[in-house]
Amino acid sequence: MLTAAERASLSATAVLAAGVAAATWGSSAVRQSGPVAIVATVVGLVAVALRLHRALPSGAVRLSRGIPATIAVRGLVALAFILIGTYLPLLLTEVRDAGPTLAGVSLAVTGGFWAVGSNLASRDAVRRRLVPAQLVRLAMLVMAVGAAGPALLATGHIGIATGMSGWALCATGMGIVSNALATHLVEITADGEQCRVNASARISEAVGAVIAVAGGGAVIAARADHLTGMPFAAISVTGALLAGATAVAAHRVAP
Repeated sequence: MLTAAERASLSATAVLAAGVAAATWGSSAVRQSGPVAIVATVVGLVAVALRLHRALPSGAVRLSRGIPATIAVRGLVALAFILIGTYLPLLLTEVRDAGPTLAGVSLAVTGGFWAVGSNLASRDAVRRRLVPAQLVRLAMLVMAVGAAGPALLATGHIGIATGMSGWALCATGMGIVSNALATHLVEITADGEQCRVNASARISEAVGAVIAVAGGGAVIAARADHLTGMPFAAISVTGALLAGATAVAAHRVAP
């Protein structure tokens, strides 16, 4: 028999799932469906905003210390990272006239340097010198600095190789922070609570991802007929600012 709190959580999660679906569809269909898609996106994002606090642990939205803040930060990390670089292949092919091979290389850079960052964060020498909050702060600052690569690449101020170097920094930061947050969450979660806490963390990440995809996708779709690098730059800068704000809040992950 489910408790009242469990029923409320399940109900909130169902609304979140519907909101995520509506926002995802709406942001991808702005050009084809016009006002209907825009309404779906807005309604979906509003539903997510209204019910998010019910699906996450108490205090997550306020960044209460420990588990709540760690879960919230995982969502912020996903939001910042996706804003900075998820549209990089589209930028390369549609604005910088790069071929599909080079666009694919950007995905390889993501995976490769993410692995490098994760490997760095897992080393005993690093763990002995930096506590999780410090690792999170360092990683998000690295991500914020690296975001200059995609942003300046979008505006044409730097070349593709230099821009991709900045993105490699972002991916390294993502590898560091994802490793640090995952292990930290396990360490501070009581026995028997791991499944519930991990599910909340996944919800937080999914919400961060869908906000990035829906918001960024809508901005790009609205300018699709005369697409330039400026929307891409604005989206990357927004991600950089979020990464910087997350670095400031990193100390909240400590219990």
